[in-house]
Amino acid sequence: MGPAPFDLHRRQQALEEIGFVVVEKLPDGFVAMRRRWHWDVFSRLTTLVRVRRVQQLAKDDMQGGYTELLERFREHDNGRIPRGFQHAWALVDVWLAEAAEADALTYGQATVKKGFAQTWHPVVVTEERVAMQDGAFYGRAFWPKTRQVIDAAALARQGPEQGSLLGTFAGFFMAINAAVVALMCCGIPVLSWIALASTEPRIAPASQS
Repeated sequence: MGPAPFDLHRRQQALEEIGFVVVEKLPDGFVAMRRRWHWDVFSRLTTLVRVRRVQQLAKDDMQGGYTELLERFREHDNGRIPRGFQHAWALVDVWLAEAAEADALTYGQATVKKGFAQTWHPVVVTEERVAMQDGAFYGRAFWPKTRQVIDAAALARQGPEQGSLLGTFAGFFMAINAAVVALMCCGIPVLSWIALASTEPRIAPASQS
């Protein structure tokens, strides 16, 4: 795990270095958000990460995380591109646990919540291990992007953004479909997407939210 396994500042710094903005400060952690266009998958991914320190963690403490983080996403997201229009959401919940019960570790290792163009990834970090589901089929095209975020949030580890063959394959066909639709509609869908994205407010940091 390396030194200072529960150091929140190092994790916040690691996320900020890959483009995240802290949108909420918590008594035991923080919430951060990033919007980024990825050419290889020809889509935008908006990611919300919550990192918290806890003394003791059980499965029951984790199960409401998806709903909670989804509500926080809607509270902090000021983007104008609808989910599903070359736009996906990734929600990452990280618990830095001084002690974690076996059911919490199992839940983290076995769980990815799925919705329309969105995923929720619970991650349990202890001094001995990181428990998460590593690469579920649903959302696999975006998984290298999400994994980079998890490494930063869970381990304060900065690494290069990786691509995936599946993501590039899917992105290629999505780019072709977008081009066909644009030609059929005089470019209006693409121009509208660009106009909406270019006029979005920036993500508001915690001090201004």
